[in-house]
Amino acid sequence: MLRSMTSPTTRIAPLDAALTAFFVVMSVVFMIAAIDDEGGSWAAVPVFTLIAVPLLWRRMAPLAALAGLAVAVGLHAALFGTVTRCGMFLPIDFLLVFAAAVRLPWRMAVVGLGLGIGGAILMLGFDQSASLQEAGVFVSVLVAGVWVAGVAVRALLTRTVAAPAQVEPAAI
Repeated sequence: MLRSMTSPTTRIAPLDAALTAFFVVMSVVFMIAAIDDEGGSWAAVPVFTLIAVPLLWRRMAPLAALAGLAVAVGLHAALFGTVTRCGMFLPIDFLLVFAAAVRLPWRMAVVGLGLGIGGAILMLGFDQSASLQEAGVFVSVLVAGVWVAGVAVRALLTRTVAAPAQVEPAAI
């Protein structure tokens, strides 16, 4: 089980598909509520589901998933302008940043951190509830904290897997 957190995969796992399906449904509910409260085009609802799709690749290709998340939120912002997105975007960003920190080598994990913070900053630039000026530093610190937690888990798992407990010979 410990190896499964850091080992690369070549296919989409059932857990990733279930997680993606959950976030797709939640993104529909979230965006319907946002459009109902703030106004805007109802076409924003199905397009917003694109932010959950990168979760499918969180184990196979965390950097591509983070880039896909940034592209999806950028597309949504370009098409529909300022609307609340942070409540659904940030949990997905956290999951992907954590996956990058746990699964990737050091330098690539740092790229994942940059993509996670960059996507969050892009989203905050067009968010109705939490603007970049108000929440930019706070959200960046949160994303970095999740990344640090992922790096710590990777270090712990790597140490545990690489150095199994020594078995003392039985006393005769």
